[in-house]
Amino acid sequence: MDTEWAQTIVSSETLIVPVVGNPASENDYAALLSNRTAKLGYNTIFIPADVRSDGLSSVLEGFRKLHNLAGLVLTEPHDAAVLEYVDSISDAAKFVGAATIVRVEADGAWVADVIDGKALVRELWKSGVALKNSKVHIFGCGSAGAAVAHAVARAGAA
Repeated sequence: MDTEWAQTIVSSETLIVPVVGNPASENDYAALLSNRTAKLGYNTIFIPADVRSDGLSSVLEGFRKLHNLAGLVLTEPHDAAVLEYVDSISDAAKFVGAATIVRVEADGAWVADVIDGKALVRELWKSGVALKNSKVHIFGCGSAGAAVAHAVARAGAA
């Protein structure tokens, strides 16, 4: 595991990505992703946003007004509910019925997507694992398992 931490100098140019969940304290996504983007040279910070279910609508309405919002990362319990508030939904997110990210496009449109499976397929490919015509057994359930099933099927698994 990478133990060296990078730092972003926050300015008026800094893009923000809220990590929306409840409770937000259950994961270290904000710190890990902020560190990763800083190391890659991006002026982006991820901030934990602990949002109760009854506040999701108003919080997302407020986020839409931010000019420096790059997107959202979604965790439980908001990963399915967010689909009601976006402008478009990727095929993977439609299949899963949830989103792990929302991208803000140049025109301001919000696009929901789920990236768990895509990330796994990319790492398998980088490791030399070919999925085309392979038999894949998925142990797990929920949106992450569905995302993996969708991604490996799109990669050609039998």
